[in-house]
Amino acid sequence: MSFVRAAAEDLSTIADASVDVVTTRSVLIYVDDKAAAFRAFHRVLKAGGRLSIFEPIINYFPVSPDEFWGFDAGAVRDLVAKVWEHEGWVESSFASDPMMNFTEKDLARCAEDAGFREVHVELRVDVEPGTSVVDWERMLNTSPNPKAHTVGEALRAALTDEELARFEKQVRPLADAGRGTLRSAFAYLRAIKK
Repeated sequence: MSFVRAAAEDLSTIADASVDVVTTRSVLIYVDDKAAAFRAFHRVLKAGGRLSIFEPIINYFPVSPDEFWGFDAGAVRDLVAKVWEHEGWVESSFASDPMMNFTEKDLARCAEDAGFREVHVELRVDVEPGTSVVDWERMLNTSPNPKAHTVGEALRAALTDEELARFEKQVRPLADAGRGTLRSAFAYLRAIKK
């Protein structure tokens, strides 16, 4: 076994048709040029090589200031909107954000355009009661992704002390009780190079 460090969209250090399997999990969500990554995957795969990808589809559910991390935030929607704006999580920025500017349809198109002739995509969407955080304190120390601030950092940067107290009064009891809604959307893509 050997390891090569390379960007997904530039696998130039790996020889053509030298790999049996390419697999990624939540990688393309950080890649600006997803089409280039698929071309690189196709190039390095041997004939009959397999591609297996798992990606969250972050933009599947519309962004709403009435909800914060799955908790009812209607009473503090003005504060949620302020946090989203401060963090740049507004729809006007989605087109240029590699985490938000693609769907499962884009992944399928990129695979086919790269030369994969057998492409299978499954979209899994789940909505259920619960939360991905255990309680308020842990939520404050959680980040939605490695490039983002923690919830606590975002709240402290965007809100005044008074606003933060009002926000906490609304959201903390829900977080501590686990009374939220878990929403997730994931794409599983499999392809074979002919």
